[in-house]
Amino acid sequence: MNARATDVGVLIDESRFSPLQIRVVALCGLASILDGVDTQSIGIAAPELAKVLSLTPAGLAPIFAAGLLGALTGALGLGTLADRVGRKQMLILSTVLFGLFSLLTVFVTSFEALLALRFCAGLGLGGAAPCFTALAAEYTPARKRPLVIALMWASFPLGGMTGAFVGSALLKAYGWTSIFYVGGILPMILAVILALAVPESLRFLALRGKTQPKVRAIAAQIKGSAVDPQEQFTAIDHTHGHSGVRSLFTDGRLTTTLLLWVIFCIAFTILVFIPLWVPTLLVKPNGLQPSQAFAVVALNNGGAVVGMLLCGALLARIGPFKLLTSAFVLATVFTAAVGQMPDYPGLTIASAFLSGLFLGCGGVGVIALATAFYPTLIRSTGLGWGLAMARGGQVCGPLVTGWMLRNGLGASEVFLVLGLMPIIAAIAVLLLTREKNQIAVTPVLNTAGH
Repeated sequence: MNARATDVGVLIDESRFSPLQIRVVALCGLASILDGVDTQSIGIAAPELAKVLSLTPAGLAPIFAAGLLGALTGALGLGTLADRVGRKQMLILSTVLFGLFSLLTVFVTSFEALLALRFCAGLGLGGAAPCFTALAAEYTPARKRPLVIALMWASFPLGGMTGAFVGSALLKAYGWTSIFYVGGILPMILAVILALAVPESLRFLALRGKTQPKVRAIAAQIKGSAVDPQEQFTAIDHTHGHSGVRSLFTDGRLTTTLLLWVIFCIAFTILVFIPLWVPTLLVKPNGLQPSQAFAVVALNNGGAVVGMLLCGALLARIGPFKLLTSAFVLATVFTAAVGQMPDYPGLTIASAFLSGLFLGCGGVGVIALATAFYPTLIRSTGLGWGLAMARGGQVCGPLVTGWMLRNGLGASEVFLVLGLMPIIAAIAVLLLTREKNQIAVTPVLNTAGH
C-alpha cells in the first residue's frame, strides 16, 4: 500500500490556528518588539553619549550609520543563510548577537569602540527580521497571513514606542547605561526560550527532505490529532530547484525585485529617521523640550503600530496597490511637516504620529508583497535582501543628514528633503501593478485586486 502524500502548505491552510502556531507567532512577535527596543535605544541615549564622548550632533551620524550598516550586513548574510540552515537557528543567533553587543555598550569609553559595538549589534538586528517574518508567515494559514505579517511588523515600532517611554524613564532614574543593560539582557533570555519552545519551519523541513518523523510530529500538533506513521509530507515550491540570491532575478522576478527594493529602502529609511534624529535636531531653547521630543519619538512609533495593523486589516479589502500608493502620498505631507513647527509641539507630535502611521502602512505592505511574490525556498532570501536595501537606505540616511548639517542646512530643510522620498515609493508601487500577473504569487495578491 502506497503512503499518502500531504502538502504541508495545504495542511497549514486548512487546519485551525493551533496552540503551536500561536506560540510561534507570539514569540516571533516578541523578537520583533525587542528588535525595536534595541534599535530605539541608541537614539534615546545619543545626547548623553555625545556628552560622554565629546561628539557634535553631526558626529553622531557615523554611530547611527554603523548600527544600520551592521543591520544591512546581517539581513544579507543571516537572512540568506536562514534559507540554507533554517529560520530558527538564525533567529536564535541573531537575538543573541544584538543582546550581547547591546549589553557590552555599557562599557564603552571611546568613539571607535562604540562604532564597533553598534555595528555588531546591528548584525543581529538585521538578521532577526527576515527570520522571524518568514517563520511566522510559514506557520500561518494563507487567510490570516496578511494580518500576522502586520502584527509582526507592528511589533517593531511597538518596541520602539516602548523603548522611548521606558528608555527616557531609565535615563532619568539610572543614567544611559541602564538602557543597554535592559536592552541586552532581555534578548538573551528570549534566545533561550526560542531554542526550547519554537520548532523549525514545517515548509522548510519538508522542502529540505528532513526526517519525516520530525515533520509528522509538528504536523500532529497543528492538526491536534495523531498522524498516520506512513503518511509522507511534502511541500510545493516554484523555484525550480534554485535557491539563493540568483533566484530573486529569475523566472520573471527581475523588475519586481528591483521595485520592491526601492519601496523597502524608502519606507524603512524614513521610519527610523524621526526616532533617531528628533532628540538631537529639534531639542532647542526655542524648539522642543526633551520630554516633548521623547513624545514625538514615541507617538511616531505609535503611529507606525497603528498603520501596520490597519494595513493588515485593509490589505485584502482595498488591495495592496491602492492602499500603498495612498499611504506613501500622505506620508510625504506629514513627514515634511515634522521639522517645520518645532515651536508648536502639539502639531509636531501630530505630524510625527501621522507620518509613522502612513509609513508603517507602507512598510508592512511591502513586506506582505515580498512574502507573496517570493516562494518558500527563497522567501527569507527575498525578505533578507529587501530589508538589506532598507538598511542600506538607513545607513546612507545619517551620513547624508550629517553632510547636510555640516553644509549649513537646518532641521526644517532636512525634513523637507526627506518628505520628497515617499513620492518615489508611490511610483514604484504603481509600476508593480504591471508585474503582478507575470510571475507566480500567493493568493494574497491574486485575490486582493489593485
